[in-house]
Formats: sequence, structure tokens, C-alpha cells
Amino acid sequence: MKHWKVTKSGGDGWQIIDLLEEGCSEHVLDVVRPSIRVSEWYAARFDCAAKYVLKVALRKDNKKELFWKQRIPENCLYVAKEILSAGRDWFKAEHVFKDYPAGVRYIGFFHKGKDRQFWAGHFGAKLTFGSVVIDFIYTALTE
Repeated sequence: MKHWKVTKSGGDGWQIIDLLEEGCSEHVLDVVRPSIRVSEWYAARFDCAAKYVLKVALRKDNKKELFWKQRIPENCLYVAKEILSAGRDWFKAEHVFKDYPAGVRYIGFFHKGKDRQFWAGHFGAKLTFGSVVIDFIYTALTE
């Protein structure tokens, strides 16, 4: 996550990715419109159930409050929510954004986990390998 802008450390914050700052051109984002693949692996503790949430939004602007309060078009939002039983299995949340509108410049990435037994401390869902990949296998130009 060295290239990600963390808007709040310690949880409950969006990580905002500036696509232009990361090297994408406006032409590629507006005309070519490559698919954007987001994913993350998650699991509960072996001894405690957990809740897992992942929200990813494609936006034209980077105002943090807009990621929460304004309506986001359906093809620009992915939400995964799951109640996990205690156990050792890992699961993958994954989504590919295609056919998003021209003008997308930012990606908001929000995730959290919470244990289902309300233990004190840092328990809850385990999260790893969160990723956002610009994928040129599918583009708007291939339609």
C-alpha cells in the first residue's frame, strides 16, 4: 500500500487511490476504459466468528465525504459483506469493474472486520492481499 493514500489510520477510513497520480492517463481512463479488478482475501479467527466488509467505489472526485453520502452509480460500486463462522478457511472477495463512465479519476477502497463476540483488543476478521489492478484484457474499445 505504499502508493495508496490512507485517509485515516486505525480503521473506519477510505483509502483513496488517485489514478492520474499513479500513472493512468485521462485518455486511457475515458476512451480505452480498461477493466478495474479489485480483490481481497479474508477469514475469521479459528476461535471466533467475525463480520467482514469491503466497499470499493469509482469516483470522479476525491472528496472523502462523497464516498459515503452521495449516490454512486451501480456499475461504479462494489460491496461485499459477510458473517463468517469461526474457522481456518480463507475466502476471496473479487469484482471487475467494466463499462464505467468516462471521468473516473479515483478509487475509494474501504474494508473492515469485527469479531462477533465483542472481545476487547484487535480481533475480528483477518484481511490480506487487498489489491486494485488495471486490466487491459477487457477494454471499452474491444466492444
